[in-house]
Amino acid sequence: MISTGLGVGLRSILGQFAVMAGFPFRIMWLTPLLGGLMVLVVSIVAAALSVRPVVKLQPVRFRRTLIAASAPARELNAAQHN
Repeated sequence: MISTGLGVGLRSILGQFAVMAGFPFRIMWLTPLLGGLMVLVVSIVAAALSVRPVVKLQPVRFRRTLIAASAPARELNAAQHN
């Protein structure tokens, strides 16, 4: 969203220079609004697609894997202390 704001601002400033130089230039109010809205929609869709695999993870299976992997380490520590 920051880059969208920078782009709209830069376009407005350069448009003022174009008008001063005699070139026709007009920004309709709907153009930056729709552009910002489309950037927001694309960002939301990209975030939803990215978070989908994370949501599908099964934390119980992952936790059991961690516990099973750390069991030999616990046995080794117990044997060293005895």
